[in-house]
Order: sequence, then C-alpha cells, then structure tokens
Amino acid sequence: MHNQGMTHAVTFKGVNRTVQAEDGETLLGLAQRHGIHLDSSCGGNGSCHQCRVLIHAGREHFKRGGEPCTPRHTQGNEPVYLACQGEVFGDMEVEPAPVQALHADRPNASLLGWSVGELGRELCVIDPGSFTGARYEIDAEGIFVREQALLAQQLPEVTPGQIVLGDDVEYAHALALGTNHLPAQRRMVLDFAGRLALCDDDNATLQSAPTNAFMGGMPHQPGAIDSVAWSPLKTRTVITTVDGAPPLGICAAGLMSCVHALMQAGMCNAELQLSESRFTTRVDGQLAALLVGPDAEAQSPHGQIYTADEAIVVSQSQLNVIRDAAAMLRQRLDALDSESLLVATGDFGTYVDPVLVQALGVRKGAVEFVPHAAALGAARWATGKS
Repeated sequence: MHNQGMTHAVTFKGVNRTVQAEDGETLLGLAQRHGIHLDSSCGGNGSCHQCRVLIHAGREHFKRGGEPCTPRHTQGNEPVYLACQGEVFGDMEVEPAPVQALHADRPNASLLGWSVGELGRELCVIDPGSFTGARYEIDAEGIFVREQALLAQQLPEVTPGQIVLGDDVEYAHALALGTNHLPAQRRMVLDFAGRLALCDDDNATLQSAPTNAFMGGMPHQPGAIDSVAWSPLKTRTVITTVDGAPPLGICAAGLMSCVHALMQAGMCNAELQLSESRFTTRVDGQLAALLVGPDAEAQSPHGQIYTADEAIVVSQSQLNVIRDAAAMLRQRLDALDSESLLVATGDFGTYVDPVLVQALGVRKGAVEFVPHAAALGAARWATGKS
C-alpha cells in the first residue's frame, strides 16, 4: 500500500545525487524523472534486463507486491536487481550495474512476468538454426534458467514440454511474438547469423538466408572463448571461456566481442583494418589479433592465466568478411524498409551489441535488443500469452 505524500531519499552512486522518491515509485521511473540515466529499451516491463542496479543500502525497502524484490543477476558476489521491477518504500543507496561487455554476464530474457505454471510443466524451446542450434529451458515463472548450444542437426529427441522451431515460418513467427512488446508495430529482427525477419504485429516473413560471417571457429561449448577485451593497463588479452575451461578456439560470441573490443581499443578502424600492436601477429603473412597461444598468455577478468596449445587469432581476412557482410546487411535493410525499428537478437550466449550494429554501419538509427527473441516468442506461443 502506498503512503500518500510520503517520500524517501534515494542516493545514486556514480552521479552522487540524492533525490526524493514518492512512496511506491519504481526505481527506474524515479531515475528517469530526475534525469539520471539507467539503460532501458523495453519500456520498463522487465524484458531487456538493462536497468540493472546494485543496492548498497535499503534492500528491504525495494519491494514488489509487498515483498522484497528478488535479485535477477549477480556481479561477483553482489546481487543485482532490475530497477523497473520494484518500488521504493524507504531510503536507499543504489549504483547502476549495466552489462559491461559481450561475455558470460549476459541478460536473461523473461516472459514479461507471465507465468507458464498454468501448463503444469516447464518449457524447453529448441531452435535448430542453420549452423548451430540452441536449447532453452524455461521455468514455471517464465524465466530462462538454462541455455545450451546444439551442433547443427543434433536435435535431442522431442518429448512433451518441448517446442521445436523446425522451419522458417515457425522461426519467423516466433521472432514476431518475441518482439511484440516493443512499441513499434513494424519491426525488422536480425539475429547473429544474419537471418532477418520482417515483422508486423504477429506476422513475419524471413527475408534473407543466414550468413556464416559472424560465426566463430567452434560451437559455444566448454573452452570456447566467448568474450575478449583489451586494457591499456594490462599486458595480456582479457578473455572469458565457456565454463571457464582452457581456451580451445573462439565461438560466435567471442568473435563479435573481439570485433567490438578491437574498435573500442582503437586497434582497428571503422573499416575493420587492423593496426600493428603488441596484441597482433602475422599468420601466413597476414596481420591478425592474437588472443592466446603457447607463448602468448591471456587472463580472465579475475586474473586466471591461460595459454593454448595453438595460437587462437582473429585474422584480417575474418574481419574483412564481417565488414563486407555488415555492408550487405545494411543494403538489405535499406532496400526492405529504411524506417522500421531494427531489433537485434541472438541465442545461447551470442548477442551482437546494438552499439556494434551501429559501429559496423548496419544501422544508423536506434536499435533495440531482445536477447532470446525466438525462444521468448515460442514460449508465448505455447502459453497463449501472445
């Protein structure tokens, strides 16, 4: 119950501002009302998981339905909350905790608060894909609790409680349902493999065949490098691998993260042309970004040191293919519809950051982001909550 006229002091660390919250006001709404930036692209319905915050004091005052809110992520040992999913009922001290990179700390999509418990079972959505596939397990509260990469054509036996997106029509329809909470009626949904669906309300058509330009050299499985970063203060490349296993290669998530990191660190230009640096090498006479190798150590964000039996690199030729694919996608998007909202999506940990979509020149305007659009749409389809 709200207390009319009661206010609470909420301090936002980082900007060092203390503002007054109305009793029962959402934390995201409070920040927006006072011009304090918190990432959000879903309109505050809990699907984008971008408005992440740490609560340093007053967690007991952050409630939903009269009960203290449940954290949705962690940052180290710290619980992380969604600012849009709870109201303020007392003094608090908070700090924005956005996703910092394309790595294992990924957004976790939900069914926007809809319960699938009425079906009496959990759901498993399987997307065979064209190069690899994905399996998503969804609990009775509508939260994606597990994701697993599947090699192409390696589908598990279908059992009750499983939904298989078996063809282009089903996949496109799932993309439409998985993005229909966005304000734009007409949308173009682009996945990391280059599949593009043109959506209008609940209907969609797949407009292009996928491209393998954005695929890494191995599936998203233990040992695959799934994030890359460089820091001017470090002498090693900073990487994460699936399950923390020793690095064996790079997957699609790692490749996209590497491109993003190269651009952010100024190690390549807008045309993805590499510059010589202590993190580059030559392979068959061609410049390449060296991630890790027998004589080139890398480290995890927590300081674990890695080596690899063979050099793992991202070559200039790979970057050229990505550059050309981005140009092709831009032309395709402009030819189809230059005005519709572009929605980026991905699966099993492979997410192309909207900032990277813009940096590659795929789209100059706003780009929305829905982590598991096809799986989200399939679950809505199954539960009749579309």
